[in-house]
Amino acid sequence: MPKRSTPETPSETTSAVPSNLPSLLPPHWKQDVARWIEQDMPKWDVGGFVVGDEPHHAMLLGKTEGVLAGVPFATYVFEYVGCTIEWLRPEGHIITSAQAAAKEPVAKVTGPTRNILMGERTALNLLSRASAWRRRRTPRWPSGARTAGTDASPARARRRPALG
Repeated sequence: MPKRSTPETPSETTSAVPSNLPSLLPPHWKQDVARWIEQDMPKWDVGGFVVGDEPHHAMLLGKTEGVLAGVPFATYVFEYVGCTIEWLRPEGHIITSAQAAAKEPVAKVTGPTRNILMGERTALNLLSRASAWRRRRTPRWPSGARTAGTDASPARARRRPALG
């Protein structure tokens, strides 16, 4: 079967995510993110000293098949360090295997090079933890496999491995 050269239809690449999803976050979420950024900062920013403050941009790539999640967190990280971020894909976008193989960008970050590097690790960690990186297909469970504790139980399959 020949490869499609046109992008997938919206129903294939976007899950049903409400636009007001950030309103679910607790009032202190920005303070938590700021604390995580400060914890990730080195005491002496030698890398920032080397690259300087020249304006630059960086692309965040969708390199793994799954669902893009954590957009409010990553947005705040880059705003906190003095950068801007333009999302090319919305929260809930399904990254297909073809998009992952092509390493298609999901966002563009613009700002001083040093600041981009300051926020990069925290933002990527938050995105990878928030995103449900998984295969798009839902497994078909055998009728007896729905009991907790069996290796094939859906509850066990839903557990996400610890990242980092």
